[in-house]
Parts: sequence; structure tokens; C-alpha cells
Amino acid sequence: MNLDRSLYLQIAPRLEESLIQYEACWTSGQAPELSEWYVRTLDRMYELRDLKQVKQQILFEFLAIDFEYRTRNQGERESLQTPLDLEQMDLVRDVFGSRADWPDELVAEEYRMHRRTQALPATSRSSKIRDFVAVSRSSCLLRVDLELARETKSVPHRFVALPRDSRATLDARDFTIKSHLGSGGMGKVYMAWSSILGRHVAIKFLRKDLLRDPRAIEQFVEEAVVLSQLRHPGIIGIHGLGQSKHGSYFLVTDLILNGDLSQLMSRLLIDDMQVVRWGVEIATALELVHANKIIHCDLKPANLLLKEDGSIVITDFGLAVRISNETATSVGGTRVYMAPEQINPQLGEIGPWTDIYSVGQVLKRLRCQGKRSSELPYTRGIGEELSNVIDNCSQLDPLDRYRSMAELKAALVKVR
Repeated sequence: MNLDRSLYLQIAPRLEESLIQYEACWTSGQAPELSEWYVRTLDRMYELRDLKQVKQQILFEFLAIDFEYRTRNQGERESLQTPLDLEQMDLVRDVFGSRADWPDELVAEEYRMHRRTQALPATSRSSKIRDFVAVSRSSCLLRVDLELARETKSVPHRFVALPRDSRATLDARDFTIKSHLGSGGMGKVYMAWSSILGRHVAIKFLRKDLLRDPRAIEQFVEEAVVLSQLRHPGIIGIHGLGQSKHGSYFLVTDLILNGDLSQLMSRLLIDDMQVVRWGVEIATALELVHANKIIHCDLKPANLLLKEDGSIVITDFGLAVRISNETATSVGGTRVYMAPEQINPQLGEIGPWTDIYSVGQVLKRLRCQGKRSSELPYTRGIGEELSNVIDNCSQLDPLDRYRSMAELKAALVKVR
């Protein structure tokens, strides 16, 4: 779609928010009403809502999502009829005109869907394609054929629902998506209403491009298993793992809307005593984690949520590893908070000291917030003692750090 760049920048924030929620409905197994979402989103464009370009851009974005998820749900088709119902087709004609007037991008998206459901053979092998679209459009359809041909042989052209996983016991129909909260490396997080619990929860869906990656699925499921074993006020509570009707994995946790430490750091100046209090809370929660032979491996301000009473809750155990007889190596994380042994296994094994290093980096950044040490607002004596604790956590050699969270907590309590 060739929408003017300045115009697109004006509509993008509101459009993106609607698209995220629209896709979340599909992901959770609830087929949304395209026309309702289109009208609702168009109404939010205010003075731009009557522009033909804006109408076409908005409808095209919704149709692209619609076509993809209908592809997953419909399976093989035996006719060349559009999968859109009459009301939706009336809307498309209203905005774009007849198929002969459709922009190439929309023609290509519909053709891609038909090809993936195997309702149409490739353009180069079919005389029937003339019934689908004017010959003058054949070049844009050939580009789609080339893209599909580049897909790996292990991925079928049509989407097939993933098999049911006995570990995923929650039903997506029990949750109603309300808004998008954020995105990460493994998935997207939404606020949702739980009809079973009678309250709002956080629901995280595994990214759709990872649904064909067995390792990613196992890592996602493992996060749910890990959280189910860790019941503590300082660790995010989990309500279970589930699958939507076409197989998308999701996990449901408590909803905490007071932000995280990375957001707080950008707004407020944090004194040393508060840093120490939070450090004690983090270490206390991680004592339980380590007692279960689990290492978080991705501690950072963004994964430390704030409850209403100001206490800390640790979240995102997606990269957590279990310590067993086999030494864990090459564990990922967020570079600036990663212990040296996570980056280079030759520097040591993964263990409690790995999280201790990360906690030290978190405390250091809570104190500094981008300031020079001479500008730090600490009380005489406390600042020096806290610096000594952070220095111990930050040693490159794991053997030179505190050996357990209990040791780190004891050192922080002395600072207080």
C-alpha cells in the first residue's frame, strides 16, 4: 500500500494498537468481526477517517491478519471462492471497489492464502488463474509463488493446527483479551479477563513464528513448569498453560500493572536504602529459586515488577535453566546483565553465582541511573558499604563472588 509516509505516521500508533488486539483475538481462538474492528479503528482516526487512502490502509492491515488466520483454520479448499463472508466482501468492495481495482498488495495476500490452502496451483501451471485475477496482475502473483517456493520443505504451504498437548490444560475460550501489555523474545503479553477466576490476568502467547520450533515450544512449556514449582510472594504467580484451538501456546500469570524497575529508573531518583531493600527482596525470592535447582539467567530491571505496596516480583523465567548432573553452558540472557560464564563457558559453570552477578548489575544501575559516582545521592557510610557488596557480586571469577543468595542477602542486611 502506497500511503503517504507523513499520513501513515499519523495513523500508525492507533492502528498498531488495534491490530495487536485483533491478532490476539485470533491467537486466543476467538474469530473477531473484521467489519466491527475496521469501523472502530477508523473512528479513532478523527479528522483523517474520511480519507480514501486511510480507509484502504486500515482495511488492508486487518485483511492481511484475517487471511493468515483463516488459512490456519480452513484447511484445504476445493473452490476458488473467497473465504470472506458476504458482509465482509461488501466492505472490501466498498473500500477498494471490484477485484479489478484492488491494489497489487491485496491481490497478492488473497492469492497467498489460496496457495497455502492448496486451492490454487502455481500461476505458471494453471490456466484457471485467469478466472482468479486479470493476466496483467500475473507478475505480482509470480512473486508470491517465488516466496512460497523458498519456504523450507519441512514447512507445509498450508498451516496445520498443532496437536493437542496434554500439559496445556487451560481453555483459551475462558479468557477475553483486553489490551496489549508488551512483547519479548518469546512472545506477546496481554491483559485478559478470566471468566474462571473472575478477574484480570496476564496472558503470554508464544510467538507464531516459533510454533514450528520444537525447542522453542519446550522452552515455553518449561517456563510454565518452573513457575508452577515456585510459589513465593516475590515470584510471579502462574495459573496454568493452555493452547488455542489451532494450537498456539499461552501461559497465564498474575497481572501486575504498576510497571517494572526499568520504567521507574527513567522517572525517579532512587536512594541507596531503597536499593538495599529491593536487593534483599530479590535475594530472598531467588533463595527459593536456587533451592529448587533453578537459575533464572535473565535478571534485569525489566523483569522485576513492582506491586502496589512497592515490593518486587520476579518474572520472565523463559531462559531459566535447571542445575543437574550435567553442567549447563551457553545460556542466553541480556548482555549487559549477563555473567561472564554465560558468555564464555570457559570462565566457569552456571550456578547461583550467575544470578548473583546479575543482581549486582541490577543494583549498580538502580544506584547510578546514568550518573557519575560523585552525583550519587547516598548517605555517608551506606553508599560505601553498598558499593562493596556490588563489587563482590561483579567479580569476573565466579569463585570470588558470594556463593549463595543467603550470603548476598546477609551482606545487604548488614548495610541496612
